[in-house]
Amino acid sequence: MLLSLLASLLMAPQSRCQNLLANPGFEPPANEGLAQGWQNNTWGDCETSFGLDSARPHGGSASQRIECVRRSGGASQFLQPLSLEAGRLYRVKLWVRAEGNVPYVGACLRQRPEPYRHHVRGDIEPGPDWELLEFEGVTLDPDEQAGLFIWFEADGSGTVWVDDASVEVSDAPAPSGPPPDGNVVPNGSFEVDPTRTWDNVGEPVDWPSTESVAHGARSLRCKLPAKGWFGLNTPCVPFNGGDEEFTLACSARATGPVALNLAVRSAFRVHQADDLLRLTAKPTADLRRYEVSGRLAPSLNGAYYLAVSAHADADAEVWLDAVSLSRQGPDFTPAAPLEAALSTKAFAGVFTPDEPKRVRLELFSSGPAFRGSAALTVRDFAENPVIEVPVPLNLAPGEALTRELTLPLTRLGAFRADLAVGDARLASMVFSVIPPPADTPAAQSVIGGHFATDSAWQMRLARRLGYKWTRIHDCSSITHWATAEPEPGQWRFFDEDVRRVRQAGLEILGEFLRVPAWASTAAPGSDALRNGVGPFRDMAEFEAYVRTVVAHYRQDIRYWEIWNEPYGGGFWGGTAEQYAELARVAGRAAKAEDPGCRLLAPCITPYAPEWATTALSAGAMEQADLFSYHGYGCLSKSLYDRVNEWAVRGGRLLPRWNTETGVTARTFYRHTPDRLDDSYTRW
Repeated sequence: MLLSLLASLLMAPQSRCQNLLANPGFEPPANEGLAQGWQNNTWGDCETSFGLDSARPHGGSASQRIECVRRSGGASQFLQPLSLEAGRLYRVKLWVRAEGNVPYVGACLRQRPEPYRHHVRGDIEPGPDWELLEFEGVTLDPDEQAGLFIWFEADGSGTVWVDDASVEVSDAPAPSGPPPDGNVVPNGSFEVDPTRTWDNVGEPVDWPSTESVAHGARSLRCKLPAKGWFGLNTPCVPFNGGDEEFTLACSARATGPVALNLAVRSAFRVHQADDLLRLTAKPTADLRRYEVSGRLAPSLNGAYYLAVSAHADADAEVWLDAVSLSRQGPDFTPAAPLEAALSTKAFAGVFTPDEPKRVRLELFSSGPAFRGSAALTVRDFAENPVIEVPVPLNLAPGEALTRELTLPLTRLGAFRADLAVGDARLASMVFSVIPPPADTPAAQSVIGGHFATDSAWQMRLARRLGYKWTRIHDCSSITHWATAEPEPGQWRFFDEDVRRVRQAGLEILGEFLRVPAWASTAAPGSDALRNGVGPFRDMAEFEAYVRTVVAHYRQDIRYWEIWNEPYGGGFWGGTAEQYAELARVAGRAAKAEDPGCRLLAPCITPYAPEWATTALSAGAMEQADLFSYHGYGCLSKSLYDRVNEWAVRGGRLLPRWNTETGVTARTFYRHTPDRLDDSYTRW
């Protein structure tokens, strides 16, 4: 089954495409410097000139030159109007090079008038030589007022050249072959460890279970406490639902009140979030088959996954087996003749250089007898093969096999192990080889992360990887106003979480953030109210919150950041001047309760100079000891220079902390082609 799915992906006929752009090669004549067919759309405080350049075109006789002479805001941007159809696959390509301070060049298909909805988007970090910017995506809605927009935001000044652009639309959505025959759910009868092949969240599942088996020799069991739940998500499976009828089915039983849910979802969750097919059941004490049938809409990126969850109102146990999604009805058949899983006993898959790199193989023959050879290939982060180990196999029908291999690996780094028969990948596992962390004091460490403070596992992982700091933000909200004081005067403290973090050897960067609904002036029912964006109604109430949390945690949290990214509407609903007042009040209140605490502000980005100038002029750094900013990817020198200029207070350059960053890189954690993923999954 998996072989046929892979083959259908590779052999799918290519749709005939045509370039929708007029003058895609930017050939003369020009109108005010722009090649015919293109329009200037520069915005903000951004002085930009255009011209056709006959020196070094990528193709033809000229390329389009866009020179940003001066910029303090906005973007150098131009466009060509287009009309887009719904449910079509659009591929965008353009060749780009740049000189000067150009951190990136972006392109997108989007609405021209407000609300400027983006349909498909991509960007590139350009260099002096021609590079191809290429991306694609499926449009959800028709748009007769769309366009291809090309832009960049120079750090003061910079020049970009663009040539040989194209926008192609396929005759059909992203091809993934015909609708498949047979079951598409991998390891649906749980003959190998599902926690190695599926993603388990919530309560841990118990495997293997030999009770309540509907197919094969094993099932899955989970013991749920009252109000407890567990979840399992399959890997993404590329196939074409084709709007044809599929049956989703499983065998289950339970002791106690359990609500069981199975949902087929598009792997493109950003714009196709609804369940495409859903099965709900309340299993009884008898093992029985549950099923639902319906038409399976095409996934916008040609891939699906299955989400399984169970919730218990009281203490209960639930067994699950023989999960299938098939056009052939509810009867279970295995998705592949061989089921396999890879695992290791190393915590979180992290080895030290000196310990043996042992990998455990689990296989089950769910079809006929198998006699042949598999290969275990280890690849580095760049997908280069490092080791290949042959694995001879001889399995009778229904036979399970477990084998342990020691990998002759001496390199450091992150790796992926793939078990395959021929070109068909049976199982994968990601692991790392990392030296033990250095015993570096937190005060001398620049390594921090966002961790769940209620997770002993994450604390152990942070310690193993050498992290010395955790920032309270998205993985934990224990110091946020809406968490600490959900109702006026009702305080919640998380001393056990703090103890767990400190025992793991981590310092905590606390955060003042999130306005509780009762204190907010945001409109009723608004996103700003739900998300705690504010602003708040009474500065005295905010001051009381800061005083209370700082006083309570003063023995363990000595560093505090005053809000997160207040320059955007996602976290702060007030003005730059209001933020400055907030920062001054928070600083005075915190130091009144803990004179030795250290305060960080204004949590700015170097890409928001106007907001920063206003906030800093209004006194946002008056009480701060350190200057905090956010910079993802690799910032240019001019952006770091801008941060350094802002970080001067009273003639002294404050220490600068980048409190949120990350690398932008494609990763081998994904096994699907780029066309099956949106940009967020590659971030």
